[in-house]
Amino acid sequence: MNVGQRLNQHLISLLVRPFAKNNPIEFRSSLRKSSRFLVLSPDRDTASLEKTMDTIQTVFPRGNFTVLRSGPEASQLRKSTAFTEVIVDLPRPSYWTLTRSPGVRAFIHRRFDVLMDLDTNANLLGWYLCRAMRIPLRIGMAKTHSDTCYNMVYFGKPDATGVQKVNGLVQFLKSFVSTP
Repeated sequence: MNVGQRLNQHLISLLVRPFAKNNPIEFRSSLRKSSRFLVLSPDRDTASLEKTMDTIQTVFPRGNFTVLRSGPEASQLRKSTAFTEVIVDLPRPSYWTLTRSPGVRAFIHRRFDVLMDLDTNANLLGWYLCRAMRIPLRIGMAKTHSDTCYNMVYFGKPDATGVQKVNGLVQFLKSFVSTP
């Protein structure tokens, strides 16, 4: 994380209302009861993301998914009744562009049960949404300062690629949902 990203992260922590006190949650039952999922997708190829979304949908068959992608090069996913896709154009993410972006503003007041951040790198958009939306169950990959915004962090194997870590996270969540 460079100095500019650290500065923006610090601005977000100062200016965005803080988390409400997190009441203890029972992870397994909360995950099983969840039906509204926000999935933050890293900028990667569409075919890999579609395969990941298909796998997530098999783990949570009753789930209603919103996939949030950023970047002008993000191509459209195939149409599906199980998930909707929102593409936010943030050429240079910063505190100012996040709070003034019409796409983020329209999106910020929606309600979700679970936020899943599939990005393996530090991401200001994910960090901002964790703080601003107050989603009860926030699941993310291990990265710099991930413990400040997620209440479940997945580490995965250190030598694994990003796609392998995402698949590992999905299998990990499947173990919680499928076991009695």
